[in-house]
This record gives sequence, C-alpha cells and structure tokens, in this order.
Amino acid sequence: METSNMKIEERRHLGMAAYTVAVATDGVERRTYDSRKRQLTREEAEAGELRVVMYPWNWDYASVVAALVNARYDRDAMDAIVNNYLADPEDAEHAAEMAAMQAWRAEAKAIATRALEETGTDKQ
Repeated sequence: METSNMKIEERRHLGMAAYTVAVATDGVERRTYDSRKRQLTREEAEAGELRVVMYPWNWDYASVVAALVNARYDRDAMDAIVNNYLADPEDAEHAAEMAAMQAWRAEAKAIATRALEETGTDKQ
C-alpha cells in the first residue's frame, strides 16, 4: 500500500481543527477507528477503506500511528500474532502474519508523517 492512497478530511471540533485520515485498502476492508472512543466502528467507512478519526488533543505523530495500527490490528490480534510468532518463529504462517503486521506499522508511520506534513503539523 502506498501513502498516495490517503486522503485527509478536516472539520472543526470545539473550535479546533480535527481530522479524519482515510486510507484506501486493496480488499473489501471497511473500518473506522475513533480515537476518542478508542474503538472500531463500522459507520462512515466505505468499502475498501480504513479511516481513523482524530481529535485536536491527539493530532500528533505517535497518536496517528497508534490509531492507524489499532484500526487494522486490535490489541487481541496483535498479542496473538506476537505470541504465536514468539512460540514458533520458524512456522511460515506465524512469520507471515508478523511480517504483515510489521509492514503495516511501517506504512502507518509513513502515512502519519505525510498527514502531519499536509496539515502543517510538525512530526512530534
């Protein structure tokens, strides 16, 4: 996935800028992660899109990265992938799951950097 498939929607929340970062996905994935509620919702997302809703108080690099990662891998999924890999790193399926999660984490960092640059916010 390339960060060119990203779009940013700006709105006002409590008189301050708030953003939604939408990332096109290759499949039928449809997820929205609301950083205020810290949960996934099925509303708002289009098919083939992953969205993170960010608020003024958490529009920073680390929070955007965490929201993007959590939108695709909730805590239970991440724990399972890491534990399965640690239990048997030679297993091809476990290695592939770990590699996919790590690739998404790297992509989330690139998306966050680009989103903050496009909105004029420095990487923190």
